[in-house]
Amino acid sequence: MSGRSAVLAYHRVAELQPDPQLLCVGVERFADQLEHLRRTFTVTSLVELTACLRRGASPDGSVVLTFDDGYVDNLTNAKPVLEQYEAPVTVFVTTGFVGSSRELPSDVLERCLLGAGELPRILELDIGDSHRQWTIDAPVAAPLWNVTDGTVPSLRHRCYLDLHALLRPLDGDVRDSVLAALASWAGVPTAGRPDRRVLDGRELAALTGDGLVEVGAHGEQHLLLGAQRPDVQRREIAGAKIALERLLGRRVSSFAYAYGGTADIGPLASRLAREAGFDIACTTVAAPVRRRADPFMLPRMIVRDWSGADLVQHLRALLSG
Repeated sequence: MSGRSAVLAYHRVAELQPDPQLLCVGVERFADQLEHLRRTFTVTSLVELTACLRRGASPDGSVVLTFDDGYVDNLTNAKPVLEQYEAPVTVFVTTGFVGSSRELPSDVLERCLLGAGELPRILELDIGDSHRQWTIDAPVAAPLWNVTDGTVPSLRHRCYLDLHALLRPLDGDVRDSVLAALASWAGVPTAGRPDRRVLDGRELAALTGDGLVEVGAHGEQHLLLGAQRPDVQRREIAGAKIALERLLGRRVSSFAYAYGGTADIGPLASRLAREAGFDIACTTVAAPVRRRADPFMLPRMIVRDWSGADLVQHLRALLSG
């Protein structure tokens, strides 16, 4: 493992079903993961890792914790466990949702299609220049279904998968208009569910008050940057930094690309992150961090609802690869 460390990407510490994107780690599982990490590795901060990369070093066997999106459970559920284990973390916040009752796009899709009761038989949506239509069936009991298991239990799940793919490359205005039309069709309230929302300004202050949690930016509208015009990418990256710094009253030094795959990020975004004044920017490409890692394409491994022992096993495989 010489010269290698790892950055972990979490999203939520919560026990919610359905969880089609596998974003949730249960509270007890999260504590178990931190217990195993503390016994096996050195848990350090993203700031410290950034400083090491600038020196041309990488703390051998160290692990950095990060969260994407900025869900409220990062404060209510994750923070107490982080305090218990004195584990530093960076939470990347989607600034356009801070203090809003809106849900993030994947949560709206889940609510409208997988969490709903009876729905109209036909769904028709205008998406960009195309008109799309789906047939919707009765609710199917598949609470543990997720996008990785290779099955499509119902027409609703087929529609969920189709819409998730179709919405990803859209700009924010078009995407939000499609989601509004979907919610109206499904009869879903415009206000989001309290346990699916992003933190507000007061909660962000509480999250960061003791210095254990650093806040980074995750874009303004959670857009697939590689599919956007250069001016939209610049606004999504630099605008999120400006908004967070105004809200927090301090410099924001780190960024995480929404979705985070190499193709999702595109060829321009890393340069724009550097120009915006960030020190580091994170992907979701699962790889170890080496001494000469590009600080604006920092790899991270997404964490699932694993036991602590399983997480250590995944990490060892990553670091030895």
